Amino acid sequence: MAKKAFKLIGIVAESLLSNKKLNEEPIQLETKNLNMVLVRKTPKNVGNHTVNVGHSKVDFPPSSLLLRNLQANSSFIDTQVRKIFACC
Repeated sequence: MAKKAFKLIGIVAESLLSNKKLNEEPIQLETKNLNMVLVRKTPKNVGNHTVNVGHSKVDFPPSSLLLRNLQANSSFIDTQVRKIFACC
């Protein structure tokens, strides 16, 4: 069941990000059991930023560290930060 849920969350995230322009403000999606922040950035701008999800945050390291194994022809990087609340 968890695999199906994560797959569905990924599909929703891809759909929302498909309409984003580079370096726009993040998309924030909040439900009872899920908080998610989606960002589309250029490779140059993907590092050195913080994403806040609810009362938590994720600090991204410099782009040079994050992307050292990335192919040079990538025009954008999508990031998804999720906070899932257990239920039941």
